[in-house]
Amino acid sequence: MVKEFKEKFPSREPTDVSLARFTSEKSAVTQISLTYMKRLITPSYLTLASPGGMAVPYEGGYACLALMERDWVNEKTLVQNILNKWASLQNADGSWYQQYYPWGANSRYEDRKVDSGAALLAWSMADYDARNASTTFKTYVQKAIDFLYTYLRWELASYYEGATLRYKCILKNQIINGVVEQIAFAADVAEAILAMVRALQAYGDPLLTVPNNKDVKTFCRELVEGLDTYLWVAANEWFQTEYPLGAQSESSPGVYITFEQLISYTQALCAWALKRWDDTYGTAGAHADMNQKALDRAVVGTNGRWGGFLYHGT
Repeated sequence: MVKEFKEKFPSREPTDVSLARFTSEKSAVTQISLTYMKRLITPSYLTLASPGGMAVPYEGGYACLALMERDWVNEKTLVQNILNKWASLQNADGSWYQQYYPWGANSRYEDRKVDSGAALLAWSMADYDARNASTTFKTYVQKAIDFLYTYLRWELASYYEGATLRYKCILKNQIINGVVEQIAFAADVAEAILAMVRALQAYGDPLLTVPNNKDVKTFCRELVEGLDTYLWVAANEWFQTEYPLGAQSESSPGVYITFEQLISYTQALCAWALKRWDDTYGTAGAHADMNQKALDRAVVGTNGRWGGFLYHGT
């Protein structure tokens, strides 16, 4: 039952509960229909972003995650076929292009490589292997994380922890025609954290990237510290959408937009990523207060309707 908008929060619950608190009750995952999603899977197992649209790694990764969560036993073979198709399209540097034509040779739409596409396919591949107790996609995952580290890692600060030099990092969003864009998105950083945590669970720690042998857990920690230092705005109790605030991103060739908005799924992804890190390789509860505040604000700001946003300006 939906609560009155003006009703005070009686208490703060653990973050997992906050994700659904004071919203309309949703159907169980197993009751969600897969009909529409499966209509967007081609006979060659490419996942389309929309009817008649391009094949996009980002949506493909989420589709596989959804299929596995919805019905692992019955959708396992389909997911493996989809991931095999995407594995065949991975570039030598570990990336994927943002969009592919879903026919013919599946050529790229443009020379654009995005952080979230690599993160989502790495996440879904690692999730498949973790559920299947296999290493089928291990090398593809290691190469994808290596791409994120080598080309998009954005080092913002360094400090010493005893004798160990540590870094606080985020991810630059994309590479267009070989040029790295100087903007980061909180949601993308969160997705990369979730991908790396799942990779560590699937393949064990230590886990190194391929071919540059970077330690995955250390890289993940750097993103966690970058996210909670540079994208969390304590005064407003939210994760800002972009960094630096007000920066413009090229959404399509020659078209630039400014993402001055507090997107609700950004709050959910950041809270999810930080909690998953805390519960596995970090310190339990370290980000609980931050996560609860972000989720509370998103629930209030969207009146319980996830997917909305508030303009935050610069």
